[in-house]
Amino acid sequence: PRWGVLLALVFIVSFPIIIGIQLCNVGKRSQISSARATVSNAILHAATQTLPLVLFVSFCLCAPTASSIFATWSCAEYTEDSLAGTGRSYLRADKRMQCATFTATGTELTDEYKRVINAAIPLVVVWAVMMPLLFFGVVQLCHVSIRRSRSTKLMRATAFLHREYEPQFYFWEAVSLLQRLVIVGFVQFIPREYEHLRLLAGMVVALLYLILITYAKPYKRDELDSLAVLLQLALVMLLLAALNVQLFNSLEARYG
Repeated sequence: PRWGVLLALVFIVSFPIIIGIQLCNVGKRSQISSARATVSNAILHAATQTLPLVLFVSFCLCAPTASSIFATWSCAEYTEDSLAGTGRSYLRADKRMQCATFTATGTELTDEYKRVINAAIPLVVVWAVMMPLLFFGVVQLCHVSIRRSRSTKLMRATAFLHREYEPQFYFWEAVSLLQRLVIVGFVQFIPREYEHLRLLAGMVVALLYLILITYAKPYKRDELDSLAVLLQLALVMLLLAALNVQLFNSLEARYG
């Protein structure tokens, strides 16, 4: 991605995070000074009305945006001299950007790619770490109301995060989101030459989540529990198949 894209992502990051953190306290603010009561009430009312939309849009953007940011670490290698072991790598998302030059003695990142990496790291922290914590935090603020089935403004605003789950599993959507981010994103930090470890790590995470969801049965409806288990099982089988294909290709390349 170029700097314009990164700046746009920074703006997108700032909006839901700042608004979301400020609106988490909407339900707690009950005492307002008389001098600013009218203005403050209007601001709080507008904030309360926009909270569901801000949370929903942020949730929908979280996984795809994080996946795009993690793509910064996905570079394709092209060998120039197979005997000397030299070549270059380019960003898969934008082949105009060179990631590195590699030789038999090591790999050297380009200055431009280093700048992109430095800009992408804070975005990873925001979208892949802070956003799941934000969603967990907003449901945690109203977990007593969820367990007691007591309707509040914050509970209604966060309904899309917990209404399909049993009251004791009000936080499950954040767990599911974290699993997706690990599989599509955090495994990118494993070096490309250890691609089998990427697949293995993703499969282990998917398998652990399969065991967890099979045991917990977090959904209110039994058919949703069954569907979730089937979909997770399909993901595990897909990753297992990809791991076998990658292992076969590695053995074929090594032994012919």
